[in-house]
Amino acid sequence: MLISFSLTITARAERLPIRTYTSADGLGSSFVSYLMRDSRGFLWAGTRDGLSRFDGSRFVTYQVGDADAPPGIEQIIETRKGIYWIVTTGGLYRFDPAVPSTNRSGNSDRAVLSVEFAGADRGFLFEDREGSLWSGGDGLYHREEKDKKTDRRKD
Repeated sequence: MLISFSLTITARAERLPIRTYTSADGLGSSFVSYLMRDSRGFLWAGTRDGLSRFDGSRFVTYQVGDADAPPGIEQIIETRKGIYWIVTTGGLYRFDPAVPSTNRSGNSDRAVLSVEFAGADRGFLFEDREGSLWSGGDGLYHREEKDKKTDRRKD
């Protein structure tokens, strides 16, 4: 004997609040090219006009590099060691959040992020399972960090 049960499940979709953020809310630009959530819970947005950090209630937009550096941010990653690597339209930068940022401004009202210029290369960044940093663009490069400086080796 076969007994068939029919169970009707009524599923209601919950409507979550959605908010759109723009430059009027403090975002560097309404054109966002990259998003990353870091280990501290901050959301970083790479925009055409700077790097914006969102803490859940407000944005802080940083100037990356000196006053003459192009403001476009293409990618940001956080490594296992807690170091951030930022690819900009002007090159690659290394940011250590343990080093305090300065509030002084270059040519704008933005805080300047305390970064170190790591090279003019651009392209993607990736950290593998072993913690090795890789970059690409015109080829695949293995990046090794020694004394806060990076060497790249084509693989």
